[in-house]
Amino acid sequence: TSVRLAIIVPVYENWEDTRECLELLARQSDLDFEVLLADDGSPSAPPPDLLRHSFVRYFRRENAGFAGNCNRAAREAISAGATHLL
Repeated sequence: TSVRLAIIVPVYENWEDTRECLELLARQSDLDFEVLLADDGSPSAPPPDLLRHSFVRYFRRENAGFAGNCNRAAREAISAGATHLL
């Protein structure tokens, strides 16, 4: 079977840790995954360099709390064809 991995990165304005996470993911030898950068209503937009990775899909929604944000992102990933979530 074919694996379509979606990595959910919940974020609320902690752009430095998010940058480090994405840079580490970019160093992987196999980039056959998508990262859903799930912004839970941060007051400021992400720095543009965070969105330069081809594997990142960013979306910002109204604050729903950590679990609510992760669940929204999981539904989004599954509806886009993900077979596995991280």
